[in-house]
Amino acid sequence: MTKPLFPLLLLLLVVVVVVAATVAAADGDKNDDANNALIGWLTMHGAQLQAVRIGPGERQAPVLVEDGLRSFQRPGVFMRHDVEVHDPVLTVPLKTAMRIETMFEDNLQLIGLVKHLIDQRKMVDTHAFLALHLLLEKMLPYHKTRPVHQRAADVAATGEREQHPDAALPPKPSFWKSFIDTLPAHASGVCFYSPEQLEQLQLQPQSPLLRERDERLQAMHSAFDEIEQFFQQNPEHAALFPEGTFNLGWWGWAYGTVMNRALAVSNMTSFGSPQEADAENVGVTLALLPLIDNINYANPAEANAYLVVEPADYAEDESVKIGFSKSSVVKVIAARDLIPGEELLISYSGKDVPMTNTQLMAQYGIALARNDYESIRLDLGLSTLPRDELSQHRDHVIKSNQLETEATIRMNGVIPPGFLQALRAKELTAQDFRHLAQFEYRFKPENGYFSLQNELRVHLQLLGSIETLLTHPTTLQQDVAKLVPQPDKQQEQEQEQTQHVVDKASDEYQILAYRVALKRVLHVIILRSFQLVRDLFMDLSKRWHSDIQALETKLEEATVGSTSPDAAEATKDAKFDNAEQVAELRKQLVTWRDNMATWSKEMGEWDERWQAWVAEAVEPRWLEFNQNSSNAGDKN
Repeated sequence: MTKPLFPLLLLLLVVVVVVAATVAAADGDKNDDANNALIGWLTMHGAQLQAVRIGPGERQAPVLVEDGLRSFQRPGVFMRHDVEVHDPVLTVPLKTAMRIETMFEDNLQLIGLVKHLIDQRKMVDTHAFLALHLLLEKMLPYHKTRPVHQRAADVAATGEREQHPDAALPPKPSFWKSFIDTLPAHASGVCFYSPEQLEQLQLQPQSPLLRERDERLQAMHSAFDEIEQFFQQNPEHAALFPEGTFNLGWWGWAYGTVMNRALAVSNMTSFGSPQEADAENVGVTLALLPLIDNINYANPAEANAYLVVEPADYAEDESVKIGFSKSSVVKVIAARDLIPGEELLISYSGKDVPMTNTQLMAQYGIALARNDYESIRLDLGLSTLPRDELSQHRDHVIKSNQLETEATIRMNGVIPPGFLQALRAKELTAQDFRHLAQFEYRFKPENGYFSLQNELRVHLQLLGSIETLLTHPTTLQQDVAKLVPQPDKQQEQEQEQTQHVVDKASDEYQILAYRVALKRVLHVIILRSFQLVRDLFMDLSKRWHSDIQALETKLEEATVGSTSPDAAEATKDAKFDNAEQVAELRKQLVTWRDNMATWSKEMGEWDERWQAWVAEAVEPRWLEFNQNSSNAGDKN
């Protein structure tokens, strides 16, 4: 008799779960061990880290940024205890940072390589130089014997020549080993997205993000080709790397890591600081800052900390105004009172320099779903129109009036006047152009809208295009449902229909956050467009009402005049036919009333759509279409 399979399957399932849990725990322990080693190494070199710990962890304090709409790629740095505003949160010696300056210390071969790249190839890509430095240190354990540059360092340190230069001495560990061990195994960001991930971004062909991605990939590949060619021509320099380790895969990791995690550090005061730096004496270096590189990003208004470099000593040579002292330290300063459990957030760009999601995705591989500084680039789309006589007139009007064929629209939804006027020019008819010809085709923004029909065509075309972008292939509601946990039953059902809520540290989350932020801008443009049309109709309605009243007055006067013998006689003497006038006025009045009924009906439809968009879009959980949002957009 065969044994039942169910107990065996149950036992197998238990084993699988236990193994999976063990592996996950091992991965967690490995990360903890690496982080502990990093903290120990930094502390040994003078870092002060008592107030913080490396994440990941749950935020336990109220902050300005909603947890539900925050993304991150780094573990995060969290507070252990209170720190008051303007006090240092942590201090890291600058000597522990990997900088372009440190890559040349006691390494003549590397100096020769970089000098060649600058002098002969005119390559000044600082990201490439720091990536070369990082990869060199990463590959040290793979050398079979102590590399030449480490032997040169031994000689420099001891003042004596190596007694056995050919001896198979093992390579020394990198000075930055504890830091390198905490770096991610794979570079992240849009430059390393698969075709499927790029498609999920739902970008238009002319998207600025795609352009940024192409430029950065070209820079990365160009630097690799230049260095590889140099190694082929100078085999003695190729010994910097173990055989076969300088390849495009490893180079992509190093370049991507620098691109994602390196920060530009000033020797006076750095980004996010409330202090003002002396512009003439500011020195800037690109650096990988151990532990600080784990701090996640927030736009300036939401950052709770900033960086400074102290002391900012200049080089001893008075002719050199910039430089960093070996005793310099990088401090993270509290921008407000911080409490235990709160996550540190800094701006990578500056206290007055917020970043759009295009900039964040291209550089750091992150996006903020609630980014009030987000913008979208709109193109006039003239290339999609047929080339005919109208197109020649249109081109002339746009060029002669210096109108804008593309525009950046921010979170306030305001369409630049030059671009709005170009949209109007795009919708002009042959009759409109003939009318403009009488005025030498003057059609500047200050001239305002051309006609009611033209204005309606402009906004209908704009709204149709934007609505397509908003709903294909996913709607904003579907994207938000994946980002934000939704508590009530109806929302839970919506969430099930949109599959799952994604991990905030994943590329999928960054993609969704990027889409949500762009669609927020598109929604605000729609709201603004509806508002413009609504204001236009209100203005026209007032004028129409006034015209109708005038017609009714004339009609009444004409009717009274037709029944008065004296008035009729006076009218006959003036060759004025009252009957015909009354009939014409009645006809005009009927036409006006019909027009008003038609416009009122259409206005009702517009108003209904407007209210629907407002109810759908102005929802506190993910869109704040209010004065604060408008002010945030105006700052840019």
